[in-house]
Amino acid sequence: MPKTTKKRVNSKNKGNAFERQIATELSLWWTEGIRDDIFYRSASSGARSTSRMAAGKTTANSGGDISFLDSLGEPLISWCSIEIKRGYSTCNAQTVLERLPGSKASILEDWIKQAVRSQQDSGAHSWLIIAKKNRAKTVVFLPLLDYMLATGFVRPTQFPYMILANILCPEPDGDDETERHIVCMPLADFFASVKPKDIIGCVKSLKVKSVRQLKERGKHE
Repeated sequence: MPKTTKKRVNSKNKGNAFERQIATELSLWWTEGIRDDIFYRSASSGARSTSRMAAGKTTANSGGDISFLDSLGEPLISWCSIEIKRGYSTCNAQTVLERLPGSKASILEDWIKQAVRSQQDSGAHSWLIIAKKNRAKTVVFLPLLDYMLATGFVRPTQFPYMILANILCPEPDGDDETERHIVCMPLADFFASVKPKDIIGCVKSLKVKSVRQLKERGKHE
């Protein structure tokens, strides 16, 4: 097998193993250590939903790299579409700030665009990127506002974190872009600061709001 092909296969295997590892960690966090089988890799790791989206079809709960095996996990996947990245040694938040106007988008910016597309396809409220380089901690990226919604509008203060301010992000319902604040922190600290019950509460609140909006719209039609 040629070296380049072998390297590509090894990289793919490493990425698949990391996705399975994250699915287990998400399951344990979501159930407070009781179960490790709530979440798993999406079918073809999101490939099916990507092809369906190209055909103008949506795929509920399957827009990202992680889906749920047990309905207990549905609220998390409704709250955010999850993209998982392994490797990418040249990717760091600094490249977003250093990029010159008109130059090629950084890897992180491409990830955000992909995450928003997955959010749009799955119908999730938000998105979450989980990334890990070799010999480094696993970190997460997500919109700061959604992090604060899930924590009762409490900014992270107990651990190291970083905020990328005014990052142009595509809107999930169109081609427009909006400046948003993105927060980055270690995955372990995300688990420690965001409680599953609060995400479940957010999802219930969003569903109630959607029903109210539909009812109000019906009154005026």
